[in-house]
Amino acid sequence: MRPGDLARIDPDGLVTLLGRNDDLLKVGGERLSPVEIEAALRTLPLVEDAAVWGREDALYGTSLTAFLQLSAGTPCPSRHALRLALRDQVSPHKVPADFYRVEQLPRSSNGKLQRHRLGELLHPGRRIT
Repeated sequence: MRPGDLARIDPDGLVTLLGRNDDLLKVGGERLSPVEIEAALRTLPLVEDAAVWGREDALYGTSLTAFLQLSAGTPCPSRHALRLALRDQVSPHKVPADFYRVEQLPRSSNGKLQRHRLGELLHPGRRIT
């Protein structure tokens, strides 16, 4: 571990690296970690994997966009249903404004999320309404 690493220690003492402190996003003056939101998204039914990305927003500085890898062959939940489910797990300012369904998230050969490539996944046909 290095300074700036974010980690979680489970009750058995297992340390899981979650990301870097420099991955923090500033939304409406609040600093937040996309890793926390991604973890909450992964607990939702049908969500296999998730990534959160910050897009520029004139009012809030940054607007949150979630990319969801859903279980194969499952119907896509509505944006409204996803937002409601997340509100039970995270603060309202941490609920993404937009959701996109993707086949696979961009990951490096060692499995690390390539957050800088998430913008490539912004296609209107993938947007969850």
